[in-house]
Amino acid sequence: MSDPYPKLFAPIVLFILVVVFLLIAYHGEKLPEWLRAFFVFAGLICGVFGILSTANWLAYNVAERVGDYNRAHMLSPEVALADRRLQLVERISNMPADRIATLAAFAMPITEFIGGSIGPIPALRVGEGNVPMWFVAKFWERSTDTYLVPVRTWNSETRERQWAEALTNYLVNFGLASPAAGNNPAKWVNPEAAHTWLFGRDG
Repeated sequence: MSDPYPKLFAPIVLFILVVVFLLIAYHGEKLPEWLRAFFVFAGLICGVFGILSTANWLAYNVAERVGDYNRAHMLSPEVALADRRLQLVERISNMPADRIATLAAFAMPITEFIGGSIGPIPALRVGEGNVPMWFVAKFWERSTDTYLVPVRTWNSETRERQWAEALTNYLVNFGLASPAAGNNPAKWVNPEAAHTWLFGRDG
């Protein structure tokens, strides 16, 4: 799949060609005049396209930064979180097929509402089930900067143990944590990204 975002590679190549063509024209005393003129013309054309490519790259990146600033300062926290996740979906669309398949199998970080004794409870969809957001917050608080809280913290066959295992597997399969090894619990790969993914930037 082609990358729709402008890169700085194109203008760099074009400016290198400008230098090469002009050097050939300047030092090519033994070349026919028409050929030297051709290299000068080719250098100018590459220079024009190099400037246009650079302007396009700068315009895109400035627009991205301005958009990020506006989204961060003008949208409500709920809308801003939804907007960031929409951007993430757009970037995921450019991932390899096998990576997208993994994400599809374990779903996007969707917050739903499940029934509770005191009314609807917000929950994170994890694979085929849901983990209440209050438990996700508790799980995060009990984790360290290096390791996820061990699932053995909760007694086996309890609902909390099932939630902890489901949430750990979710984070591992998404690539935000590495699996448990030996006596060590699962380890964070990028805790900052995991926090943003689960709670939003302001969560």
